Amino acid sequence: MNISEEKMRSRLIKVKQQDGTEELVYVTRGIFDYLDEKNFQRLYEEYKFAHKSGARFYVGLYTDELMERTKHTRELKDKVSNQDRVNLVEALDFVDGAFLIDALNKEKILQSLRYRMLEKKYSSQPVEYAEKKYELGYASGAFSNLHKGHIEHLKMMSEQCKKVIVAVNSDRLIQNYKHKTASVSEDVRREILSHIRYVDFAIIADEYDKIQAVENIRKVFGKTFNAIFVGSDWKGNPKWDDFQERFAHLGIDVVFTDRPENGISTTAIDNKKRKQGSGVRASSVRKK
Repeated sequence: MNISEEKMRSRLIKVKQQDGTEELVYVTRGIFDYLDEKNFQRLYEEYKFAHKSGARFYVGLYTDELMERTKHTRELKDKVSNQDRVNLVEALDFVDGAFLIDALNKEKILQSLRYRMLEKKYSSQPVEYAEKKYELGYASGAFSNLHKGHIEHLKMMSEQCKKVIVAVNSDRLIQNYKHKTASVSEDVRREILSHIRYVDFAIIADEYDKIQAVENIRKVFGKTFNAIFVGSDWKGNPKWDDFQERFAHLGIDVVFTDRPENGISTTAIDNKKRKQGSGVRASSVRKK
């Protein structure tokens, strides 16, 4: 998506701080139920303009209440809450903060922005964390249409590992074992993951055998992982029972992260896109 420089320039605003000083902030708006190539590249393009302009980068998210009042709908609202969307956008390492927009009044938007900036300022103070259990953690998967389930999975990894490696399955591998074409290319999926705060290294995997990943990671990083993370929906699966036993012999833990029933999925998002034809416009709420 190419946004004109004039339009991006109009999104630069000066925000007055409590101490009377002013700070330049770039504010974009949207829905962002998930991150695919289209909405990720839109955000990254706007961030680069903000950075070049010396501005902080904030994302305003339209609430469901506002969308209903303006006669718009969000099909994933039963699976992705307002806060889920804030967490998703703020997981990007180039986003300074995200806030909710519940009115299209400019002064109310500015008020919400100021409040979020103040929250972020005080929440950025150093925090003492407990010693992490693992030196190096590993996970692999398709990671198409990056959504709240992926973010929660990666955050749990980050909380337990000093370093996190995530491998996106190659387009060829997805075609072979899922018998479908990935809706987001391997290079874009890797790029998106490389900008997630909880990920230290994002690579592309062309091998389904999780045991082979041990040696592959050793070749690239000079050491291998202490734990491999997988969603709890795979617990009890015969393949993963076998992997778990083989990993135990290698001294590697298999850690299952919580995956709620009836949660969000890449398939559900792809079906939504097909239903809508050209896909979701992240900025579909218009000013009155």
